Amino acid sequence: MVLERATCWKSVGLLVAGLAMSAFQCRCPPCGGSGGSGGTTTLAIAPRCTILANTLRDSTQSDRVRVAERTTTTTPHGFTAFRSLTVPQNVTASIATNANVYGISEAWFRNPSSPVVVRAVVAPASRPGTTDLMSSAWFIQSQDQMNVFAPPWATGSANRGNEVADRDTAGLTVPQLMPVGEATTQMFACAGSRTTNLAQPTTWFVEVFPPPMAPSRTSRVGFIQDVLNGDDYFIPNDNSSGLVGPSAPPSPTISGPGNPVRSGAVRCAMTQAADNVATRELHLLTVNGGRLYHSMLGNFGPVTNPSFNRFRSVSPWADVTQALGVNFGTITSAAIVASRPTAISIFFVAQSGGRYRLWHTVRFSPGGSWRPADEVWRLSGDAPTGNVYEYQVAAGLCPAPGAATFSPATSEVVVAQWGGPNRFELLVHRVVSTPQQWRPGVTGIYSPWMHLGSVSNSSQDAQRNFRVPHVAVTARPWADDGRP
Repeated sequence: MVLERATCWKSVGLLVAGLAMSAFQCRCPPCGGSGGSGGTTTLAIAPRCTILANTLRDSTQSDRVRVAERTTTTTPHGFTAFRSLTVPQNVTASIATNANVYGISEAWFRNPSSPVVVRAVVAPASRPGTTDLMSSAWFIQSQDQMNVFAPPWATGSANRGNEVADRDTAGLTVPQLMPVGEATTQMFACAGSRTTNLAQPTTWFVEVFPPPMAPSRTSRVGFIQDVLNGDDYFIPNDNSSGLVGPSAPPSPTISGPGNPVRSGAVRCAMTQAADNVATRELHLLTVNGGRLYHSMLGNFGPVTNPSFNRFRSVSPWADVTQALGVNFGTITSAAIVASRPTAISIFFVAQSGGRYRLWHTVRFSPGGSWRPADEVWRLSGDAPTGNVYEYQVAAGLCPAPGAATFSPATSEVVVAQWGGPNRFELLVHRVVSTPQQWRPGVTGIYSPWMHLGSVSNSSQDAQRNFRVPHVAVTARPWADDGRP
């Protein structure tokens, strides 16, 4: 496993902030072990929408990941029933054996010559000098087209090392994987780590290099910049790693979006038109004090001292509801997705007058204009006057049902919602580009919500304080266990 900030001005010293190699002992199976069993058969690419749900109970020995895939025609939504995440049996390095899992993320690295699925997971880790498994760390591994899972090849943490992890907070630090490009493909992520002075947890922008991308280079994660603080915590001549760092930050210097959020985990989405790096933007989203805030990093290009590429501009946090000119009430949950190469979609749940409503807005680039927000549950015919129950929301870009190929320009957004009167249940909406009739009286871009069924393993889960803290919606080229 390798963790490095080779493209960053803190290329050595920040290994300490990552806490990955020196401060943590990893709990197996998330760490250690060998590669997967695989075989000689090349997996066929069959694009599918996948929903990953983390389930937590009081017992820290039974935190799991459940998965549903859109591959069936026997249900209106097309998703299979939730099952345990699985991989070939002798992949001892995989988290898919359902050991403790606090958060998970996957993304399809659509390299034309060698497609790869990259998986990031947050799991328990031991504090220095102990085997107590009371802290947390994230790990990255990958699955290739031969159905081989590589052992974890990158790791890091937002914990100082001696801190006791809160499972819900730790789950949010999982690297949010963001592939871009067509002929020239790259993968980036927003990952939980520490500020350069180790003072507080923050979110870093990183590049992910999965195997077998550049055979001459080690699979790794390259840390680029702290998106919440920029160079504000730069330490001149830092020698915490035993090597003396630079005396000054990169030029030009940059700060973060500022107050009200300068620490912790924030949601991210990256947009880029085809291979045009000049259009690359990183969008940040966070809920703070019942308000919804957005910031954008742009102007990706070279800096010096040393020389590498990063974002060179950042906008201050902007209140999304003020930009839309509507008082939606108290924001309780939000999700962001790059819905088109030059647009992001934001879905948010707001409470007002004792009712919860799901809203959807789109921000376009260039220019930064916002489309007026749609009230999704009303337009879909599900809850015309809002809902008395609170839901959480997640969203992802997915291939259309039955699509033979997956392109961001021709895909659709799938919105997952969970909570309500039964916290084990999960609902989905399809969000399409061209309005269609879903049923008599319901026409538009939003499908009626569709019930996926229970995320739980059994009815006994209700007796174990079972809950679903995190859900991820993503695209996969094949099943996690290699099935057709």
